Amino acid sequence: MSYEKRMKKPPNRRANLKLVRAAPPRIRDRDLQIFTRFPPEDVAAIAAGDLDANAVPAHVPQWERVDIDTDLMMHLSSKVRGPEETRIVYAIEAFILAHQAGLYPPKWVCDFLAERFAKWHADNGHTSLDKILGLTRGKRKAGAMKAALLAERNQMLALDVARFVELGAAISDGAEAVAARLEAEKGWDTSGHNLGNVGAERIEFIYRASSLATDRSRILEALKRSGIRKWLMRFPKLSIPKSLRSYTISVTKSPVL
Repeated sequence: MSYEKRMKKPPNRRANLKLVRAAPPRIRDRDLQIFTRFPPEDVAAIAAGDLDANAVPAHVPQWERVDIDTDLMMHLSSKVRGPEETRIVYAIEAFILAHQAGLYPPKWVCDFLAERFAKWHADNGHTSLDKILGLTRGKRKAGAMKAALLAERNQMLALDVARFVELGAAISDGAEAVAARLEAEKGWDTSGHNLGNVGAERIEFIYRASSLATDRSRILEALKRSGIRKWLMRFPKLSIPKSLRSYTISVTKSPVL
C-alpha cells in the first residue's frame, strides 16, 4: 500500500495529509530495524503449561515480515533526529505504530523518551513534562503537533512548486496553481489547525525558503515515472500555466521532454 493511500485513514492526531504530505524516501537498509514481539497474552494458559511462551521467538528475525511498514519507521527515525520542535510527534507516532503491530517500540524511540523522562525525574517534576518532551513551546509558538503539520504541509507545497518550475513554469505561476488546488480541495484539512489558510504569495515564499529552490535534482525524473499528466490533473485546469496545459489533453499527445 502506498504512503498516500495509508494517509487516507490517518490516526486521530492528523489532518488528512494525502494532499500535502511528502512521501518518505525508500530506505533499503533494513538491518537497523530490530523488532521484539509482545509476550503471549494468555497468561493463564502459560501458567497451566498449555501454552509455551517461548514457542514464538520474542526477537523477530530480520528476514521475517512484521505487520508494520519498515520504510515508514525508518522515515520516522530520521524525523526524530530532526528539528527539536517536532521530534516528539514522530517518536509518539512510531510508538503507536509499533504497539498496534504487537511489537515493542524500537530502541531509538525508547532512548528518546527515556532521556526526557530522566530529565523530568531528576528535576523532581519542577519543569513540566510537556515542556521537556517538546509538546509545548511557550507563548506565541505553535505546539509540536501543529509545527510538524505545518512543516509537512510546507514540504509538499514547495515540492509541487518545484515540479512546475522544472517543467518550465515561472515560480509565481506554480504558486498560483498550488494555491488554486488547496482552495478547490478544502476538505483535506481536518486537523483543526487551519493548515489551508495559505495563499499564492505565501506559497511562493515557502518555496523560495526551501532547499528545493536551489536543489531540484531528480524531481523531474521522479515526476516522469509517476506521470506528468496524472499529476497535473490534480490541479484546476485554468490554474495550470498555459505552457503546460497540453500535457492534460491526452496521454498520447503529451509533449516528450
